[in-house]
Amino acid sequence: MKTQRAILYLAVGVVCALVAALAAHRYLSQGGTNEPQVERVHILLATRDISFGERLVLPGEGEEEEHNVRFVAWPRNLVPAGAIPEEEKAETLGEVCRAWTDITQHEPILKPRVIADADFIPESMYLERVRVDREDIVSGLLRPGMSVDVLQMVDRRPLDFMRCVRLYAVGSLDRLGRPAPRREDDVSPNVLLLIRKEHRQDFIAADKSHELLLRPAAGPCGNGPVLVNAYQQEQVRRQEAGDLLAAARQLIEEGEYEDALSTLERAVSQYGELGEVTEQAPTLAVEARAGLAASLLRDAETALNEDADFSRTMSLLDRIERECPEHGLDERVADLRARAERALQDHRRAARFTSARREVEQAIARGRLPQAEEKLRELESFEGGPFQTEQGEVSPEEVYRQLRRRLHEAGSRYRLDRQVVETFVNDGQFERARQKIGQMKEQFPDHPQNPQLERLIEEAESSATEDA
Repeated sequence: MKTQRAILYLAVGVVCALVAALAAHRYLSQGGTNEPQVERVHILLATRDISFGERLVLPGEGEEEEHNVRFVAWPRNLVPAGAIPEEEKAETLGEVCRAWTDITQHEPILKPRVIADADFIPESMYLERVRVDREDIVSGLLRPGMSVDVLQMVDRRPLDFMRCVRLYAVGSLDRLGRPAPRREDDVSPNVLLLIRKEHRQDFIAADKSHELLLRPAAGPCGNGPVLVNAYQQEQVRRQEAGDLLAAARQLIEEGEYEDALSTLERAVSQYGELGEVTEQAPTLAVEARAGLAASLLRDAETALNEDADFSRTMSLLDRIERECPEHGLDERVADLRARAERALQDHRRAARFTSARREVEQAIARGRLPQAEEKLRELESFEGGPFQTEQGEVSPEEVYRQLRRRLHEAGSRYRLDRQVVETFVNDGQFERARQKIGQMKEQFPDHPQNPQLERLIEEAESSATEDA
C-alpha cells in the first residue's frame, strides 16, 4: 500500500515539473515580459577572425572548416550603418567577395570592408615588392590590409615618399594571386604594396636609389596612396635655392648689392633649412654688404665734395653704419664723417657771415648807419676763413675792412650834408635847405636824423616868420 502511494506521489511530481518547464519555456520565448517583441533583421556576421584578403564563405558554400560568415538575427534599431542584410545577399555576395580589412569574430560585416574579388586589385593599381625587416613582420607591426607610409633613407634621414599605401600581402600569395595566410616557416622578408600605376616609375627609381622603409600610416587615410616624394621635392628646393644663390652672386658681380641682399633674404626665408643656403648665404651677404658700403661711401664723398649736400652725406654714412656693420671701412667712414661735420660747421658760419654782411650792406644803402655799425661789430667777431659763398671765396677780414670803409664814407658824407643844411637854415635859405634834405633822403632814406633836420627847418622858418 505504501509502495503504491509513493509511486503516485512520484508520478504527480513529474507531471508538475513538466508543466512548470513548459510554462518557463513559453515565458522565456516571449522575452520574459508582457512588452512587444523587438523587430529583428538578419545581417552578415563574422563567425571567426577574418584576415585581409580572405574569401567570405557562407555555410553550404564550401568545406565546413572554410565557413567564416553567416546571417544572424539582429535588433533592427541596433543595425550599424553599412551592414549587409540577408535580402541583399545576392547583390553583395553573389560573386566571390573578400575582406578588404581584418575583421574580428562576431563583428557585423560592413559593405566598405568587403570587396569583389575582381576588384581586389583595381585596374589603376599595381603590385610592387619591398624588402623589409623580418622582425616587423613577425612582431605584427606590418600586417596585410593595413595602410603604411613609405619612407626613403637619404643621408641617414627618413623622408616621406608615399603615404597611405595598402600593404597587400606579407610573404607569399595563393594560386589566385591573393594574400595567403603566413606560415610559421615562411621567413621571406618581402611584402607587396598596392600603388598607382602612374607612380610605378617613381617607386622603382626610389627603390633603386635609396633604401625604403615602411611604417604604419601616421595619419588618417582617405583616397590613398599619395605620392609625396619628399626627396624629389627637396631636390627641387635645392635647385631653386641654388638658382637664388647664383643670382645673388651675379648681382654682386654687377654691383647691384641691394638686389643681391634682397635675393639672399628670399633664399634664407624660403630655403633656410638647406645646408647650402646656411653655408653660402652668410658669406655672400658679407660680400654684398661690403660692396654696398663701398658704393654708399663713394656716393657720400660725391655728395660732400661736389654737391655740398651735407644732409645726404650724413644720411649715407648713417646707412653704412646701420646696414653694413661689417663694412671694413671704419677709418674712411670716420674721416668722411669728420670732414662732413667740419664742412657743415663752415657752411653754417659762412651762412651766418653772409647774412650779417647782407644786413650791413642794406643798412648802409638805406642810411641806417647806427644799425650798420652794430652789425659790423658782429662781423668783426668772425674768425678764420676764407668762406665759400655764392659770390665765391671771401675773407672775413677783407669784407670787414671794405664795409668799415663804406660805412665811414657814408657817415662822413651824411655829416657834411647835414652841415650844409644847417648853414642854409642859419642863412635863412629854407627852400634850399629843404632841397638838400630831399637829396639826403634819396641817398639815406632811413637815416634816423632825417626827421630831426626836417623839424629844424620848420622851427627855424616859423621863428623867422614871427620875428618878421
